[in-house]
Amino acid sequence: MMSKATPDFVKFGGKAKQTATKKASTQVVEPTGFKHLQVRLSADDAKRFKRAADDRGMSVQGGLVEAINKIIIEWGESPVSDPGSAGKKP
Repeated sequence: MMSKATPDFVKFGGKAKQTATKKASTQVVEPTGFKHLQVRLSADDAKRFKRAADDRGMSVQGGLVEAINKIIIEWGESPVSDPGSAGKKP
């Protein structure tokens, strides 16, 4: 009979606290007044879009807003504004 190893959570707690602290300090944009939309892509397509945006010096947020604006203008509507993202800065 095999014995089960007891998990060691000592290091885990320290890392979780550090990560939570870093994320809280980088959160610049307040979500008040914004609406979040989600899109489901295959993992490969998501990686491809992220790389393509990076290659053009854009964030994923900026690339998606630009793509939305191209379509919405084609539909005869006014473009959407880009409040920016709370993530990576250029």
